[in-house]
Amino acid sequence: MVQWVDQRVDYDPFLTAPQPSNPWITDDTNLWALNTDTFALACYQQHNSKERVDWDGVISYLTWE
Repeated sequence: MVQWVDQRVDYDPFLTAPQPSNPWITDDTNLWALNTDTFALACYQQHNSKERVDWDGVISYLTWE
């Protein structure tokens, strides 16, 4: 029984906390706020630069403390 629960714990809404709603559908922006630091860290690791990340001519400036 324990092995069965361990396999399915990620898909059980009673055992895991729900994710925030989709900000494109609702006015809730918690999902973007939760992923901001993760996104900035991934950009820094990939591009090795703190100043800017460039995708197809779009420049996003990242702020670092």
